[in-house]
Amino acid sequence: MATYSINTTAIRETALQTYATERNAERAAQTPPKPALTAQDYMQRRVNEMLDNWSDEQRERLNLKAIKDALPTATDAQIANVKAALGI
Repeated sequence: MATYSINTTAIRETALQTYATERNAERAAQTPPKPALTAQDYMQRRVNEMLDNWSDEQRERLNLKAIKDALPTATDAQIANVKAALGI
């Protein structure tokens, strides 16, 4: 697994620390309390979320392209089945 570093500003670092502090207060108030996370933990989660979302969007785009490419050769019944499955 690769390791990356990021460059940030003092203001952004303060914002990240504030965010982590607020989230940790919420985590501590849960029953049972969840352990505190570092600013680095939150940043890693955010990066992972962004990459997962991008991957999902790309997969959806490829799926829609495959459907679009297949439709010209599909029969009317097949097109109706696809539309029904997609709810359109």
